[in-house]
Amino acid sequence: MRRATAWQLGWPLLFLGAGLLVGDYPILSSGFRRCEGDLGDARLINYLLEHCWRWINRVPSHLELWSPPFFFPEKNVGAYSEILLGAAPPYMALRALGLEVDTAFQVWILTLGALNFATMYLLLRRCFRRERVSSAAGATLFAFSAPRLAHVGHYQLYAQYWTVLALWAVGVAGTSPSIRNRRIAIVAFFVCCACQLWASFYLGFFLLLALAIALLVALATRAGRAFVSELVRHHAPFVVAGALLGAASLWSFVSHYVVATSSTGERAFTEALTMIPEPRAWMHLAATSWIYGGLARSPLFAGITMEHEQRLGIGIVTLGVGLTGLVLGRKEPPLLIGALSAALLAIVATQWHGQTAWLAVYRFVPGGKALRAVARIVLVVVVPVVWGVARALDAVARRGVTGTIAAAALGLVVLAEQGQEVRSFDKATNRHAVAAVAAAIDSTRCDAFLLSALAPRDAEWKYHLDAMWASLESGVPTINGHSAWFPPGYYPLMFSMIQRPEDNERVGRALDSWVRTKHLVLDRLCWVRMEVPDTITYGTPVWR
Repeated sequence: MRRATAWQLGWPLLFLGAGLLVGDYPILSSGFRRCEGDLGDARLINYLLEHCWRWINRVPSHLELWSPPFFFPEKNVGAYSEILLGAAPPYMALRALGLEVDTAFQVWILTLGALNFATMYLLLRRCFRRERVSSAAGATLFAFSAPRLAHVGHYQLYAQYWTVLALWAVGVAGTSPSIRNRRIAIVAFFVCCACQLWASFYLGFFLLLALAIALLVALATRAGRAFVSELVRHHAPFVVAGALLGAASLWSFVSHYVVATSSTGERAFTEALTMIPEPRAWMHLAATSWIYGGLARSPLFAGITMEHEQRLGIGIVTLGVGLTGLVLGRKEPPLLIGALSAALLAIVATQWHGQTAWLAVYRFVPGGKALRAVARIVLVVVVPVVWGVARALDAVARRGVTGTIAAAALGLVVLAEQGQEVRSFDKATNRHAVAAVAAAIDSTRCDAFLLSALAPRDAEWKYHLDAMWASLESGVPTINGHSAWFPPGYYPLMFSMIQRPEDNERVGRALDSWVRTKHLVLDRLCWVRMEVPDTITYGTPVWR
C-alpha cells in the first residue's frame, strides 16, 4: 500500500516541484528574501489583497471593500483595477496564520501555482482519465506556461483554478451517473464562473467569451447537441437557478465597475489595438526565455507593439506535442470542441494589419470596452493545448515503464521550454523604503498625506506605491495612488515628485486644487517631501 501511494504521488509531486522551481525560483532560491515581479504591479496586487484582508477584519480606513484608502478621499477606486476578492482567501488564511504582508504574498504566489496545478491535474485524471505522469505534465504546463510567467507581477492573471473548476463541473454534469451530482455540478459551474470574475476580471471575461464560442461549436457536433439537449430537457430548473445565483453574486461587482466607468470614461479601441496580437506574436517568447531568448531578439519578432504584453509562445516542442495530442484525440468531444473553440478565439483576438474581429467584441459584448490587454486571452486559448499535451503523453505513457519514463522526459522538456528569467526585488530594502515614508507621517495630526519624493531615481508610480504601502503601515489614507485608471481631476498629482525647485510650486498648486475640489481640510493634510531609500531589484526588463 505504501509503495502504491508513493508511486501515485511521485509524478505529481515531481512535476509540481519542478514547475515551482522554474516559475518561482527567485522566492525559493533566495529563502524568501526576494519577491517576484517589479516594484509596480506586484506591489499593487499585494496591496489589494491586504486591503481585502483588512476589510474582512474591519480595520479603520479599510471598512469599504470598493474604497481602499488611496486617491483619498475618492470613493470606489477599487473598481479602477482588479478587486481580487475571489483570489484573496488563500492570502487571508496565510495572514490569519501570522505571516507578514509581503511574506504572505510570496506564499500566496506559490499557493496559486499549486492550486492551478492541482485542479488541472485532477481534471485530467478524473474527467479525461489520463495517466498520472501525463496528467502531471499537462498540469505543469497549465500552471507554469511561458505566457503566464511572462506576466510575473500581473498576479491577477494567476488565480485561474476557478476556470478549471468550472470546466470540471461541465464534465461532471455531462458524465456523472448520479442525477444529484449532475445538478450540483450545474449550479457549481455558474458559481465558479462568478468566482473567476471576482478573482480576475480579465480571466473571467475571457472564460465567459470562450464558453459562449464553445457552446456554438458544441451545437455543431452530435455529442454537443446531445449534452445541451439533456440539460434543457432534464435539468432546466437547475440551469436557471445556477444562472440566477451567479448573476446575483455579481450584482455588486458589475454595479461598481459601471459606476467607475461612468466617471472615468471608456477605453478607446485604439488603445486596445496596441495589445491585440499579430499572427507572429502567437509564436513569440520573451527575450529572457532560457531557450528562445535569441530567437525573440531576431528581426522576425522586431517591432511588436507593447511587446511585453505579447509574449504568447509556448515553445516549438510544446506546440507540436499539443497539436499531436489534439489530432490523436479528435474523436473525443471535449478535445474536439475545445480545440475548435480555442482556434476561433485566437482568430477573433488576432489582428491583421490593423483589421480584427475583436472590434465586434469591443462594440457589442458587455465589458468588452473595459479590456485593454487583449493578448492575455492566451491564458484561456492555451487550455486545450494543455489537454492535447496530456493526450499525446498519455499515448506514450501507456506503453509500459519505458513509455512512462519517456513521457516524463518529454514532459520535462515541455516545462523547460517555458523557463525564463523572472524579475524580482529585495524584500528587506522594500520594507526599509516603506518604513522610512511611514515614519515621516504623523498619524495624530494627519487625516491624509501626499508623498513627494525628492530627487527621485525611479518612475513616478514607484513612489505612489511606496505611499500606498506606507498608508498600510501608518493607518493614514494617502492622496497618492496607482491603478489602471485615476479619478477625474487627479492627473496633475500623478506627477507629484520633486526633481527641481520649481516642482514645489507646481505640485503645491495641484494639491491645493485637489483640496478645494474635494472639500478637504488643509490643516489636516500632510505633504511629505523626502528622499525615499532605494529598493534593490533583480533582472533586466526587456522593453521595445
